[in-house]
Amino acid sequence: MGDLMHAYRLGMREFWSDLVDAAGADAELQQELLQKVSVNLMSYVDADAQTILHTYTAEERRQVRSRDRLHRELSHLLFTRPTDLAGFRELGGALGLNVDAPAGAFAFRLRDPNDVVLHTEESLDRIAAQIAGALGISSECFLRALRGDLLLIWRPAPLVGPSFEYDRQLAAQAKAILCATPDLAAAGVGLPGAGPHGWRVAAEQATRALEMQAEQSPAANSPRPVSYYSQIILVEGATVTDNARRFFESITDRLALEPNLLETLQTYFDFKQRRKRVATELNVHPNTLDYRLARIETLLDLSLDDVTWLARLQVALQWWARRRRGAPTAAHALLRRGLPAVEGEPVHIGSPPSTTIWR
Repeated sequence: MGDLMHAYRLGMREFWSDLVDAAGADAELQQELLQKVSVNLMSYVDADAQTILHTYTAEERRQVRSRDRLHRELSHLLFTRPTDLAGFRELGGALGLNVDAPAGAFAFRLRDPNDVVLHTEESLDRIAAQIAGALGISSECFLRALRGDLLLIWRPAPLVGPSFEYDRQLAAQAKAILCATPDLAAAGVGLPGAGPHGWRVAAEQATRALEMQAEQSPAANSPRPVSYYSQIILVEGATVTDNARRFFESITDRLALEPNLLETLQTYFDFKQRRKRVATELNVHPNTLDYRLARIETLLDLSLDDVTWLARLQVALQWWARRRRGAPTAAHALLRRGLPAVEGEPVHIGSPPSTTIWR
């Protein structure tokens, strides 16, 4: 727009210069040029400039709203038709997104959802500009969607290095976005996924990480926190089936028969198996801690030096904590937010789940 108006001003300047040259030394023409033509010309230039600006602004607004529609259509496709690769490519291409690259997904909890909903497009434009500034990219380089009190962001980008390193990069980006965007209160980060189904799964994982963060006690949450799905990936994957859940429940049920064992085991993991530090945190003598740990090994017929059992015990404790909170399963959380399950995937209703429905 600036270049257009600059060219317009230069054109009018040349036009005025030609009029002055045409008047020459004729005093009568000079007077008419100054008193009549110049006034009418300035009015014309002002009106014409206003028309150009209005037309340009209207076209720009039309294009922006067209992009908003494309954002809505593509995000809707991800959650309702995740197998529609042709539609995914068409809509993604119209938005200029690199749909051939895997996308990292973020789920942000809005600080004031009602305010954003009242001024949806304007608020999303403002937030998108802030996110783009935090990431050092254009707002046209990512897909956005508003779902309830959450803002979902997909950023397609080729994987550089191992996936676990890219996961950390996404977490760092989420922290930068939170610092730059007052409207956002907390963030969840999903693992990168390719194609429409992969983009959808990444968003579901980001949403799940954010929900799990909300289920924790307030004292455990730092201001404007970021949670990664990779932090809960073990318990999410290991507790998919009923018999797997029963296996982990049997571990914690056995330890719950005797006082302090579950608390001791949780503290043992929280402080990275440093026995002296664990004893101090539990306010017990180191010998008492040794007795409790030995009792755990006896009751479960295992060794705490066995890393495979350490992994199982950590999953069992996380699932036990989730059961105590009455926290929903991943699929239940998706249904509560109106995100349909992918066809062929099990949806568990209840917490802990007791019924499996195939969709």
